[in-house]
Amino acid sequence: MLGEPLFDVNQVPTADVLAIEFYAGPSQVPAELTSSGAVACGLLVLWTK
Repeated sequence: MLGEPLFDVNQVPTADVLAIEFYAGPSQVPAELTSSGAVACGLLVLWTK
C-alpha cells in the first residue's frame, strides 16, 4: 500500500523458506495469487513454514 515501507526479503530467515516461485510478468501470475488482477509486473512468492 502507498506510504507503507517496502517488504525486505532479506529479513526472511532462509531456514524458514520452503519454496520460491517467480512469475516474470502479469500473464504468468496464477489468478489465485492476484487481487482483482492487480498485478502489473512480476511476482515473487515465498512459501514459509
